[in-house]
Formats: sequence, structure tokens, C-alpha cells
Amino acid sequence: MPMGYPAASVDLMRGEMVQPWELEQEWLLDFARRLRSAATRRRMPLTELARRSGVPYYTLWGYVHQARRVPAYTVVRLARALGVPVTELL
Repeated sequence: MPMGYPAASVDLMRGEMVQPWELEQEWLLDFARRLRSAATRRRMPLTELARRSGVPYYTLWGYVHQARRVPAYTVVRLARALGVPVTELL
């Protein structure tokens, strides 16, 4: 079990026991989908989103394609660059 995680928790949506890192991975995949969707709706390629947000392109690519962890301040920068409320990405 990775350090820093509690033993297990109940997924309230499914009513089953899941590991905390599974919930985190699921959230990161959902975030990637929402980010991709918001950029697509605005017809904004990742290169332009990277330029507008100040987030390096390969870092942004990792968020979208590899479901990498995203710092909270980066979520705010991406939302501003896309012109959407932060809650739309969360």
C-alpha cells in the first residue's frame, strides 16, 4: 500500500470498498476528460492552452494523456486560460 493513504474506504457511488489511490486515479482520469472537453469546445489546441496558461506543453500533455497529478494552482491557471469556472474542471 502506498504511504500516506488510509487502508481502504467505501465508494459511496458504488457501495463497495476501494483503495484511496484508486479513487485518486479515477478523479485524475475524470479531470483529464473535463480538461480535454473544455479545450475542444473552445477549439483550443494544447499548444495554445499551454501558452495562455503558462503551463509547459509537456506538463499539460501529461495531465491530459497520462492522468498525472495536477496542483490546485495549475487547475486555476488552466480554468482562467480556458475562460471557464474552476468548478467546470473539478
